[in-house]
This record gives sequence, C-alpha cells and structure tokens, in this order.
Amino acid sequence: MRLSPADHEVLIGNALAYYGAHKESVSIRKVILLFGVNKTTFLNRLRNKTRPITTIGGQNKLLTDVEQSTVITYCHRQAYAGFPCTWQMILAAVTHIQSLKGMGSPSEAWAKFFLSKHGPILKADFHKIKWKPMDRKRRAAQEPGVIIQFFRDLAYIRKTHDIRPENMWNFDESGFRNACPLGVWVWVPI
Repeated sequence: MRLSPADHEVLIGNALAYYGAHKESVSIRKVILLFGVNKTTFLNRLRNKTRPITTIGGQNKLLTDVEQSTVITYCHRQAYAGFPCTWQMILAAVTHIQSLKGMGSPSEAWAKFFLSKHGPILKADFHKIKWKPMDRKRRAAQEPGVIIQFFRDLAYIRKTHDIRPENMWNFDESGFRNACPLGVWVWVPI
C-alpha cells in the first residue's frame, strides 16, 4: 500500500523518535526494518541533510478536489451554453475561488497547466480544438441593425402578400453564434 506524503512523514518521524530514544540499544538497520522506511531517506533525515516535505511545501495544490470539480462543472455548463472553455475563463473562475479564501490569483502558467495534456481538464473528457473566426460576410449578417431591418422587411412582405404564419417554413437550423472571436484554442466536452 502506497502512503500519502503526510503519512510517510509521520512514519519517518516515528522512526527517528524511536531511534533517538533507543540509540544505545538498537541499530539503524533494525529501526529501518521495524518501521519499513527507506534507508537513504532515514539516514539523510537523521543527519539533517533533508527536511520533511511538509516544511518545504511538498505537493502543494491550489485547489482542493471539490474546488477542482466545481471548476470542471463550470466549464461543462459554459460549454453547453455556447461558451467553450478558454484558459482565461479557468483563470477567472479560480481567481474567484481563491478570493473567497482570501488568497491571491494563480499565474497564467497554472491555468495553462490545468488545460495541458496532463492537466485535470483533459481527464474530465474535454478536448482541445481551434475555434476559427467567423467569415466577415456572415458576421456582418448578425449585426443587430441588419437583423432588425430583415424582420421589418419580412413583416412588410407578409402584410402585402397576406402570408399567414402557418404558411411559413424554416429550414435553416444553423442558428447564431454567441460570439465571434478570432482564432483561439478552446476546450469542449466530448
């Protein structure tokens, strides 16, 4: 069974305490075998060549498992609402979580690692795609003024030709894009 870093530190601390109390009557080899600790680690710690992981930071995590799960759920919801995940979104979400704990914001490098090929976002069934910019003509067609004018013209044509709603059919189901960003990498759920 693999021990957590904290449990490992407790085990080494117990072995050191035991050896300190029984230094005259017990050998180092016996203590190592009794507690099942690594010989080099024990000797280095005994000679003060290394310090416990807990005093030097060890495996610091910016987010707890629950907070990480919350960020991933946020990414899923945003993606299904039409806003694919970018590293800026992750950074903003984590900054908000950190501010609630009274801590500063993480670095951009942290956000990019979170989205890297070894990061938690890909383990949560997201994949990375390049979001290409929309064609200029198509983007112009989605200007509010153009859309309002289209519906005014449509109302005029319906009125002049007496076209009823039951005689109108819509075959275009492409919809409108929520945003028209430049080419950018985004993470979307699979």
